[in-house]
Amino acid sequence: MSEKTKQQQELRLVKPFSALEWAMSGDVEPTWLIEDFLPEQTLALVSGPRKLAYKTWFIMMLGTLVATGRTYLNFKATAPAKVLFVEEEGSTNETKSRLRKIFKMCGVGPDGDQKGIGLLQENLAFMHWARVKLDDPEWVRELLLFTKAWEPKLIVLDALTYMSNGDENKKQDMQVVIDSLAQLRRLGACVMFVYHTGQREQANVDLDVRGSTILADAYDVHLALRRTDDEVPEIKFFGKYRDFGMKKSIYSWHHLDDGTIRLDVMEAKKHDTLGEVLKKLKAEMQPGMAYNLQDFRRMSGLNAGDAATVRAKLIKQGDLEPVKGGKMIVLPLNKTI
Repeated sequence: MSEKTKQQQELRLVKPFSALEWAMSGDVEPTWLIEDFLPEQTLALVSGPRKLAYKTWFIMMLGTLVATGRTYLNFKATAPAKVLFVEEEGSTNETKSRLRKIFKMCGVGPDGDQKGIGLLQENLAFMHWARVKLDDPEWVRELLLFTKAWEPKLIVLDALTYMSNGDENKKQDMQVVIDSLAQLRRLGACVMFVYHTGQREQANVDLDVRGSTILADAYDVHLALRRTDDEVPEIKFFGKYRDFGMKKSIYSWHHLDDGTIRLDVMEAKKHDTLGEVLKKLKAEMQPGMAYNLQDFRRMSGLNAGDAATVRAKLIKQGDLEPVKGGKMIVLPLNKTI
């Protein structure tokens, strides 16, 4: 054996391959934990404002569905799989209450069927206030050992803000955390990590994410949750997929009188032009009458965020005039848009 061959065999990390053969071998077809929504073995960023976007409710639902192989609305888990859920944010009683409500919503509460309860018991492992640190070598070592032994298909980290000793605004500090997430992904898990957004919403949801830009650069999937309006419990959902394009929906969470919770999902409505919106408004709105945002939404068919945007444009163009109480006076709608 030549010295060159011996040296090549001793390489552990540097293992290049043919770019031509790799590129011509065809694209990889995705495999899904949740059909057409959450791919396996990816880094999935879930972002949203603090306490306003139902982030924890959302990821608890996804974790429950994956663990039990269940379907809720258009969220269809492909098969039961093991889930490790690390919760560092909510209080003990609040977290327990949320879990109970999500289990019941997904049909696996105390009065659910025994098969679903058994799968939940077997597949959903939980850690609460463990103060996991993804930049601590000992924590990373144990997480990797656990992942190798238990083989979870989904690891949920809520929220990544609390899982680092470093400065979230420094790239070198967050690079260590991202490297730890990538190591867990290499073991076969989809690693879903929650992060908060800043106070000012941007048109590009990646720019909303707080801290170093590396946090928004590292994902394979970005599940972005944004409030449409502080007074309306509707959530704009944007799913950005590196390989599969974009998804948009409106999520509406309902706390019912019997103490349970329900999620409704609607496709995000689109209007091609402002003229189409005005045409609909002209049929219902009377010049000189005052309307609030809820009236405006109902008549235009827009969600709260889009209705507010269109309303602002109409004010700027002189078709609406603000008055007291948050209402708008309709001026003669005789302009051509």
